[in-house]
Amino acid sequence: TMFRQIRKTFSQSHCKISFNMGEMLDSLALDHVTNLTKILVPFFSSFSNGFLMLLTKSSNVDNLLAVESNSHTVVSWSLNAQQVIRRYELGTADLDERIKAAKLCQDHGYRIRIRIDPGIIYPNWQAGYADLIRKTLTLIGPENITLGMLRLLPGHFRLAAEAYGNRARKLRDYM
Repeated sequence: TMFRQIRKTFSQSHCKISFNMGEMLDSLALDHVTNLTKILVPFFSSFSNGFLMLLTKSSNVDNLLAVESNSHTVVSWSLNAQQVIRRYELGTADLDERIKAAKLCQDHGYRIRIRIDPGIIYPNWQAGYADLIRKTLTLIGPENITLGMLRLLPGHFRLAAEAYGNRARKLRDYM
């Protein structure tokens, strides 16, 4: 099973190993259905050299709050200016919801990181990103903040253009 393989990986390594969940999809978006964090958070707590990194744009943190936090689980929110979220991140939690969820998890004892990703330039972008930084640093104290840019795998731009039309085509200028 997957758990057996992870145990084997940890037992054979003397290095710290991080398992990223959510690099290509949101690790918490369907957690209320899959309940994976209720299994994975306690599982990773037993490895001195193992870490679980949960990447999300969600505010779906009830399962994380239902289990004991530990220093081996890091929850990393992908944040963006509210205008970018509203226009390009359809169906995701808004900025205030994400920050509130991060604060709840931080208060519960989880390690919190922030990814400002993807950075997108739009009219008055400076004000939008200043608001994002102000809210983030006022309400939570992330252990790490990283910046990312838009990156698409082959074929993803075509899918985005089909789904978002002109909005996606305008993004091509920033790629």
